[in-house]
Amino acid sequence: MLKTCAKCKLQKDRSFFGNNKSRKDGKNPYCKECKNLLTKEYRHKFPERDRLTYSKSYAKNKHKMRDRHKINSNNWRKLYPSAAKAHVAVRMALISGDLIVPSICHRCQKELKLYAHHPNYGYNEPLNIIWLCRSCHNFVHQEEKNVNRGTQVII
Repeated sequence: MLKTCAKCKLQKDRSFFGNNKSRKDGKNPYCKECKNLLTKEYRHKFPERDRLTYSKSYAKNKHKMRDRHKINSNNWRKLYPSAAKAHVAVRMALISGDLIVPSICHRCQKELKLYAHHPNYGYNEPLNIIWLCRSCHNFVHQEEKNVNRGTQVII
């Protein structure tokens, strides 16, 4: 069954529309793609409202959110013990001063907040890391996922 998006005016299958119980047909008036664009525009236009909404939500549900984070962290540590050990090793080396965060990203050479990236979580080399800004770190992880899937990243 087809539905017309209120923004792009294209007819799409109902699976392309998110659920909305308050609507007569049970679906959002905008397709998921348009809804994402509208949400990004709204958040860019009114950043203080977005922060306020998150702050209120966090204040109301902080115990649930903390519990969920704790469970997810514990599950991750169980699934990836060598990665968890490598993260702890980096944290301890930073605290002791054995490891110092450089000022520029290894990949793009920009001066931004940097994150430690373990190219292979080597069992014998937990401090074998490169320092990347957030966007480069995300890009490298996406590239690694695509290599594992046998696809390529298009820049």
